[in-house]
Amino acid sequence: MHSFRTLIVCVLCLVPAAVMAQNLAAVPAANLGMPGQLFYQVKDSPKLSEINTLDWMRFNRPPPQPSVPYNRKQHYGPWILRPHTGTCFNTRGLILKRESQKPTTVYPRDPCFVETGLWHDPYSDRPYTAAIQLQIDHVVPLKNSYISGAFRWNNLTRCAYANFMAGRHHLVPVDAGLNMSKGDSAPHAWMPPNRRFHCAYLAAWMEIKTVWKLMISEPEGEAIQQMVRQLNCSPAAFRVPARTIAEQRARIPEAVRECAEAPPPVYERAFSD
Repeated sequence: MHSFRTLIVCVLCLVPAAVMAQNLAAVPAANLGMPGQLFYQVKDSPKLSEINTLDWMRFNRPPPQPSVPYNRKQHYGPWILRPHTGTCFNTRGLILKRESQKPTTVYPRDPCFVETGLWHDPYSDRPYTAAIQLQIDHVVPLKNSYISGAFRWNNLTRCAYANFMAGRHHLVPVDAGLNMSKGDSAPHAWMPPNRRFHCAYLAAWMEIKTVWKLMISEPEGEAIQQMVRQLNCSPAAFRVPARTIAEQRARIPEAVRECAEAPPPVYERAFSD
């Protein structure tokens, strides 16, 4: 008497190979990049004195896809150290020091890490005094930058993006829980709970996309244009002097050099995001 297992195997043997191949082909391949059937890019020309970050070129084809899945550690690396700053702070520490509204303090036994200061989180519209409660948000998240164009860059340029301090809106100290809830989301999937900050958040998002020449996905673009209208955001917030964009781009080679020359990082605290 044949076993149940043998019966199943025999039944499978009767299924034509062509049918099985057809069914397998119907399973979509993993999408490693941006969603949508089209994408946008901010119109950018050296002849412009001002760039409207809401004025986009439309490409009626699916966006280019990376061949390698995003991996933060592999593609962007950790916060870097900058010995020329005269401190042992990594990028996180330097941002906390720069953005604090009063002098920061460090851990007595761990002077390379900020302990206290006074920060205003625009996402929650709340003040914070303990650095452990904060993470440093990449306003345009690392994964979003990767799938929207950074997959074409080398690792040093991606490191420069991850640690870029020349753009004031690029890295922002925010509530750790909110940063974790945001994850790698674009504006169509996540916005700060502080609605009064929404227009400024969208303007910062678009300025960063412009500086780094990153693509805008179909759902991302539709959501941004819709929110700008619904929120009645000032058009002036999205008109950036071309000089401002050029100055930030001019700092990218310096950031690349800092990444190339950075010494190995000291150990990372669990909350160093």
